[in-house]
Amino acid sequence: MLDPMDAEVVLERPDSFVPVYLGASGWVGLALDDLDDEELRELIIDSYRSTASTRLSKTLGIEE
Repeated sequence: MLDPMDAEVVLERPDSFVPVYLGASGWVGLALDDLDDEELRELIIDSYRSTASTRLSKTLGIEE
């Protein structure tokens, strides 16, 4: 799940969509075909950081 401001930016992409069952909770879907590895990595880390506990984020070394 993305921060609402980030979600707005991602939803402007032509390869984004709002998932049927998770969209009401703020989730955004994204087709992965056109993403490079670095962009995909950043999106996964941001998404994990917004849903994982602080303790888990620190364990993986991805806290802000």
